[in-house]
Amino acid sequence: LEQAGRDGGVFAGVGLDGPHNLNADVSVYPGAQVLTESGQARKTSYAKATVNINPARWAPLLSLSATAGQMVDFATGEVVDGAGYDSTLRIRPIDRLELEARLAGTRLGGLGASHLQETVTGLTGTWFFNARFYALVNWQSYQSDRRFPVGGLDRSTLASLQFSWEPTGGTGVYWGVRSGHDMPASGPNTRSTEIYLKLSKTFGARI
Repeated sequence: LEQAGRDGGVFAGVGLDGPHNLNADVSVYPGAQVLTESGQARKTSYAKATVNINPARWAPLLSLSATAGQMVDFATGEVVDGAGYDSTLRIRPIDRLELEARLAGTRLGGLGASHLQETVTGLTGTWFFNARFYALVNWQSYQSDRRFPVGGLDRSTLASLQFSWEPTGGTGVYWGVRSGHDMPASGPNTRSTEIYLKLSKTFGARI
């Protein structure tokens, strides 16, 4: 989750394709570079494995990825041992309803010396009234448990309901409500609620 700004450089990997749109690969990055928040380059090495498959018509997506090796702790700029994962499951119990669940996490620091543990949980439900009009309900939870150099637990949640209408290919109308709750390790808890209406129009370029 905090592993950003990667430059993979040279890497070695192996891939596999199979039925149900199966795509799997394992890659090793022996000399990747990661930029810290201050723009300094850090050299890391890690391995990454991913699997994507469409198991069935009612389950159009199962996606799993895992990373292990060296990662950058952006709070200190150190390169430490770490591991992360990201998983998504999408199902369609009926034609008009699509449900998606996501669970992702990162751990920085070796066993018994954890610097940071992060977890992201997301649930999304979409109801299709027709091909151009649908409603989307979303809930997300984030938790960051830092133990080094200064301990602290940050948490936040976000819930939203949005209606989307696209009467033509280049026109969209979106309206809904969004509510968030931030619970930082230091400072007061804050809540916010937003009601919004958005209009979008895409104009084709003439040559």
